[in-house]
Amino acid sequence: MKRLERCLENCSIISQSSLIFAGTIFIVAILNGLLFIALVVHPSVDQSARDFSDLLINSARSIHRFKDGTSRDSDYVQSILETNKLTLGDHRNPLKSMVSFDPYLIHLGDMLRDKVHSSDFSILTSVEESGETYHWVDLDVDGEVIRIGFSEKRSHIHFGWSIILLFVLWTIFTLAGTVLASRKITQPIRDLENDLGKTEHPDGCCVVQEKGPKEIRSLIKNINRLSSRIQTLLKNRTTILVGVSHDLRTPLSRIRVYLELLRSPDNTDLVEKIESDIKVMDELIDSSMDFGEAALSSEIQMVDLGVLIDGVIKQYATSTTPINFTQGKCCHIKTNSTAIRRVVGNLIENAIKFGRDHEVTVYCHKERGDQISHLEVEVKNGGDNIPEELLETVFEPFYRVDESRGNSHLGSGLGLAIARQLAELHGMHLSLRNRSGGSVIASLIIPTDSAEHPAVA
Repeated sequence: MKRLERCLENCSIISQSSLIFAGTIFIVAILNGLLFIALVVHPSVDQSARDFSDLLINSARSIHRFKDGTSRDSDYVQSILETNKLTLGDHRNPLKSMVSFDPYLIHLGDMLRDKVHSSDFSILTSVEESGETYHWVDLDVDGEVIRIGFSEKRSHIHFGWSIILLFVLWTIFTLAGTVLASRKITQPIRDLENDLGKTEHPDGCCVVQEKGPKEIRSLIKNINRLSSRIQTLLKNRTTILVGVSHDLRTPLSRIRVYLELLRSPDNTDLVEKIESDIKVMDELIDSSMDFGEAALSSEIQMVDLGVLIDGVIKQYATSTTPINFTQGKCCHIKTNSTAIRRVVGNLIENAIKFGRDHEVTVYCHKERGDQISHLEVEVKNGGDNIPEELLETVFEPFYRVDESRGNSHLGSGLGLAIARQLAELHGMHLSLRNRSGGSVIASLIIPTDSAEHPAVA
C-alpha cells in the first residue's frame, strides 16, 4: 500500500485521477459483469440449450416414425431438417467427442445427457471438406440410433467470445472516458500552473486571471493577494536598503573629516587603517545603492545591446586592465537597460579584480535566431578556475572564494550576488563555468521577451 502511495505521489494529477476513476469503474464493471452473467447470461444459455435439446430429440422421434414404408429422404423428413437447420448422418462412422469451452455447448450436452438418461452420452464433432465444423448427437429412439447434426454456426451463440469482447470494449471505453473526464476536471488546475509560470504584472508581481470553477477562482484570488503582499514587502525592503545606505554616507563623510583633523605623524598608520575600512564601507554602500536603483527601476525601453555594453565598458577606460569587446550579431531588444548595465558592470569589475591584470574579453552575440541574445564575459589567461562545487556558492552574498587564498583584493563579496539577483528579477539568467587552462567565463542570457515581464524587488 505504501509503495502504491509513493507511486501516486510521483504521478501527475491527471494520472492519479485516471487511475482512481478507472479502478473504481473497473471494479464496478466486474461486479456488474458477474451479476449480468449470473442473472441474464446463464439463464439465457440454460433455456436456449434446453429448447435446442428438446428440438433434437423431437426431430429424431419424428424421423423415426417414418421408418416403415416411408423413405427418410421423403419431403417431410427434408422439411423437418431444413426447417430446423439440421442434417442426418451415419452413426456407424466413428467421430471424435467434442472438446469445447463454449458455455452453450456444455449446457446442451448436460441437457441431452439428462434427457437420454445416459452418463456416457457426448456430443461428437467433425470437420467437413468445406472447413465447416459440425456437431453430432447419436439419439436412441426405440432401439434405433439416429445421428442428427448441426453446424457450429447453427445457433450463432458464442457467449464466451461475446463476454470477452464485451469486457475488452468496456475496458477501452472506461479508460478513454476516464482520461477525458480527468483532463476535463483537472484542466483548471493545469491552466493555473501554466499561468503562474508565465504571467506577471508590469510592477513585477504575478497576476493570474480569475477563471474556472469556484474553488479554483478562490485559490487564484488568494495567490494574487499573496503575490501582491510579497511584492510589496520586497519593494519596501529594497527601499529601506537604499535609504539606509544613503543615510550612511553623511556620518562616513564626517568621520573622514575627523580623521583628517586627527591625522599626525604619530597616528598615520591608524588613520590609514580607518580610512581603508571606510573605503570598504563605501563600496558596500555603493553596491547597495546600485542594486536598489536597478531593482526599483521598471523602465522598459528598446535598446541596442551592443551599444549598451560598449557604453558600460567605456566606464572602465582608466583601468590598467585591457578590455576587448567582440561584438557579434547583437540586436535591438526591449528590456530594462538599467538592470543590464548594472549586471554587466558587476561582471566586468569582478573580471578585472580577479583576472590578475590579464585582458578581459566581452563577447556579445545572438543564439537561436532572433529570440535570444547571449552575452558572455570572459576572464582569460591568468585567473584561476573556481572549484566546480563552488560555481553556485560564489553567488551567495558575502561569499569570497579567494579569502582562503590570501588575496588582498577580496572585495565585499556582493558583486556576483547582486548581479545574479538583478538578472533573475528581470528574467535573465547568469551562470559561471570554468575555462580549460584557467580563468572563468560568466554567461548572461537575455531572452528578448524577458523584458516584457520585468520584476521589481
